[in-house]
Amino acid sequence: MGNKRCGNVPLVMICMALFTFFQLSAQAQDSWNVEMVGQIGGSCSGVFVQGNYAYIGEGPNLRILDISDPTNPQPLGKVLLPDTVNDVYVSGNYAYVACYEAGLRVIDISNPASPVEVGYYDTPSFAYGVFVSGDYAYVANSSAGLRIINVSNPSAPYEAGYYDTPGHARGVYVSGNYAYVADGYRGLLVIDISNPALPVEEGYVGTSGEARGVFVSGNYAYMANGGAGLRIINISNPASAYEAGYCDTPDHAWDVSVSGNYAYVADESAGLRIINISNPALPYETRYYDTPNYAQGIFVSGDYAYMTDYKAGLRIINISNPASPYGAGNYGTCFARGVFVSGNYAYVASEDASLRIINISNPASPYEAGYYYTPDWGLGPYVSGDYAYVADRDAGLRIINVSNPSAPYESGHYRTPEYALGVYVSGNYAYVASNRAGLRIINISNPASPYEAGYCDTPDQAVGVFVSGNHAYVADSDAGLRIINISNPASPYEAGYYDTRGIAKGVYVSGDYAYVADDNEGLCTVNISNPALPYPVGYYDTRKAWDVFVSGNYAYVAAWASGLRIINISNPVSPYDAGYYDTPSPAFGVSVSENYAYVATRGGGLLILRFTGCTEFTQESDGWTTQGAPVFFTPPDCAWADGSLKLTSSTNTNTFGYWLSTQIAVPADYLYRARCKVWTDITDQSIVPQIRIRANSSNLQQYDVLSIESAGDGGASPMPSGKDYDLYFVPPANDTAVILAFDLLNFNPDDAAVAELALDSVIIDRFALDSLSAPTTVKDYTFDLSTEVWTTGGASAAFSLPQYTYAEGALELRATTNTNTFGFWVNNPADITIQADRLYRGTFEVRTDVTNPALVPEMRFRFNTGNFQASQTLGITSAGDGANSPGTTNKIYDRLYFLPQANCVGESLIVSFDILNFNPDDAAEASHILDRATIESLPLPAAP
Repeated sequence: MGNKRCGNVPLVMICMALFTFFQLSAQAQDSWNVEMVGQIGGSCSGVFVQGNYAYIGEGPNLRILDISDPTNPQPLGKVLLPDTVNDVYVSGNYAYVACYEAGLRVIDISNPASPVEVGYYDTPSFAYGVFVSGDYAYVANSSAGLRIINVSNPSAPYEAGYYDTPGHARGVYVSGNYAYVADGYRGLLVIDISNPALPVEEGYVGTSGEARGVFVSGNYAYMANGGAGLRIINISNPASAYEAGYCDTPDHAWDVSVSGNYAYVADESAGLRIINISNPALPYETRYYDTPNYAQGIFVSGDYAYMTDYKAGLRIINISNPASPYGAGNYGTCFARGVFVSGNYAYVASEDASLRIINISNPASPYEAGYYYTPDWGLGPYVSGDYAYVADRDAGLRIINVSNPSAPYESGHYRTPEYALGVYVSGNYAYVASNRAGLRIINISNPASPYEAGYCDTPDQAVGVFVSGNHAYVADSDAGLRIINISNPASPYEAGYYDTRGIAKGVYVSGDYAYVADDNEGLCTVNISNPALPYPVGYYDTRKAWDVFVSGNYAYVAAWASGLRIINISNPVSPYDAGYYDTPSPAFGVSVSENYAYVATRGGGLLILRFTGCTEFTQESDGWTTQGAPVFFTPPDCAWADGSLKLTSSTNTNTFGYWLSTQIAVPADYLYRARCKVWTDITDQSIVPQIRIRANSSNLQQYDVLSIESAGDGGASPMPSGKDYDLYFVPPANDTAVILAFDLLNFNPDDAAVAELALDSVIIDRFALDSLSAPTTVKDYTFDLSTEVWTTGGASAAFSLPQYTYAEGALELRATTNTNTFGFWVNNPADITIQADRLYRGTFEVRTDVTNPALVPEMRFRFNTGNFQASQTLGITSAGDGANSPGTTNKIYDRLYFLPQANCVGESLIVSFDILNFNPDDAAEASHILDRATIESLPLPAAP
């Protein structure tokens, strides 16, 4: 078997044991290869006021404002939650948040400057409303009705009972022993909650509108009833509730709050409506206050009404005289529609009619540096020099001086003939996509006096534009991609076009290709090497595509309800999915800078996301950290430099250390490939120290290891020019994340003592398991008649060998001690010869005699090349509950995949089955029994 390979076996176990120290929390948001780094802004929905603080929903944030001066509310702290905040209720030191698909979230607000989520309960449907009374939170949970959550221990809430209402529960108010539920088109339901475990319906009142919000005062329930306005329900006898009166508001009533003789109604586009209810049978409107956007939530405290106005943030209205309400103060939020990144700032065009300037010097903690209100909706900003150019719909092109980000001001503007929907600046010209007026070219040499230099009318609606060289590429809705020659800005003309299959909404040009965000048809790639004759080379289905930004080998697509999609376009003819992030609300715009994607998500605000699927270490270590083994090993020097993670050894007898990644999300039912580029400063491959690439499941129950050694000529080892290594792995079904590692092991005296090994980049791809080509069986070992020439092996005398037994058609490894047992069965090397461009898979049927899976010793399956230069290991440990460990009946393991290096073709494929009983917490006496081993080969997977 070779002394070199066996001599390194114990170290594998030691290194894997070290992983028990590194366990990270899972990413809550649905994503793959993308992580949330920071967030700011979003739609304003849900408000609760207590003392000097207002608690509002700001997109996916719970935001706390200091309102001690209502005319000047100041932001204090916020906590980012998994989904959009719909409603808030404060009780004691906790805020209880109805968080749409993420259910009920419990936030410790004892320090308003630093709120912290302490617990949650994931309700079955969409959480719209919440009310807390005593030890219970009552959640209006859409199609799942009323859910009653015990919050006596805020860190561990649990469901105590529920009542499945016939409609869609949107709001809830608790008074005494009754919960009053606004149940959508089914009206008001009265639920007896005297026994929270067994709530029962006491009564109901059907109404003509859609019940959305409810407030109880005295003998009446006041219901915001959508298009039917305010309905007043007499609940003096809850079992026989009836409508006492109503007041039909101009728009759709979303929420209501009552104080004294007045009901204050959030009435969508009609703003705040103040209804006199001194006679509930004859309510009437006293006054109203029109807010800029869509009034959705209302809370009255003292002389002020605090209203969430969707895009326009929180509006504070003085109602000391209900007959003469007036605006007292406001807190604007960023309702992102388009984004442009320049330096340390993200410039966000917001639908609240403003340009928001966000400081992103620390992407994890973005903050608003300044803002400027534009006349209409900002849709597309572009920044050049000291100016931000905003496509501002009906207000045309607005030119904002941003030389001082904290005090931006308008320098000039040009009113385009139609809506200004997109803008690109090149030189002295701004190229504006002007809807049905086509491409307008605006001379901006003097920003204070812009004027039109020329135009080219496109066939449909110009919504996006990108300039490259002498051509402007226009996304022209139903007319697809239009290519306009702008060599003479005064006389632009159409040079060519490609009518895409969908509705072109955005375009980005890189090299010889234009990437078109083509709405329902996804990402369309068009070859523009000859602008007069553009032609399509491929489509990639992103479900929807509204905007696109290209950086390196990736196209970042703002895909509306599908969030951010990242497409590998290294081969434009064969693009494939590289990552995604399911944003909390529709994604409309995207801009990329360095390792970060800035995504405009309207209601979710500006999201700052990091693509982890391709780690090129441009931002230092990109979150990777260094680790070493116990003190009896010499650690290498670890450093980040020149975009690589380096490990440098100074001895070739006992050096060991590694770089360790952050946690990487890995949804189930996929085969993953970590493609790692590694280089060295050693020119002679035959003396390059050993490297390993590892993927460890975050539950610590499975590890996959690709090991490369210099045995013989070192043909598989790295080179100074770099070499790609593919680690294929299938994570365990009971885990959702892995941690990668890059190791240096310099134990061979024949290797270079002083050597530098560097990880240059990591790209993670995935392949649906059901999409893999049909495998070919290379060898099927059943052991029915003999050992089929499998033989036994072990390590040095420092380890105890297991007992080796062949009986009843199985190979057995039996340990008698749990401190230092190691040994293995290995196949006949002559059985399997490695072929070129084939991926090998091993399927093993294994059982044990240990009944408690948490006590089963470690087990490994190995593929090794006959020249001992490359190997792949799949390890199973009993960490935690041992759910991945074998049982007393056969368990199938089909997760060992191996792609041998090219220099290993023609060598033997060696298969091993190991036991490692080194954990004192495992059973001392234990058997691993291999009943079958099937070795298959597959064609290399196509682009994922």
